[in-house]
Amino acid sequence: MATSMFANQATIPLGAVAGGALGATLGLRTTMWIMTGLLVLCGALLLASPLRKDRDLPAEPATDDWSGQ
Repeated sequence: MATSMFANQATIPLGAVAGGALGATLGLRTTMWIMTGLLVLCGALLLASPLRKDRDLPAEPATDDWSGQ
């Protein structure tokens, strides 16, 4: 969990730098439209993925007994 949180939080400064560079280069309005398009693309990728069909959690726990008991 800590690794995924670190990877998630580490992208925030990168996004801020990229947004600032785009805003300074292309203008704020154009940058906002680009970011809006990317946000829509992220949602479209999730809708097209197999995750859309997974609506329920498994009814029973997995049968893998890796605890050594």
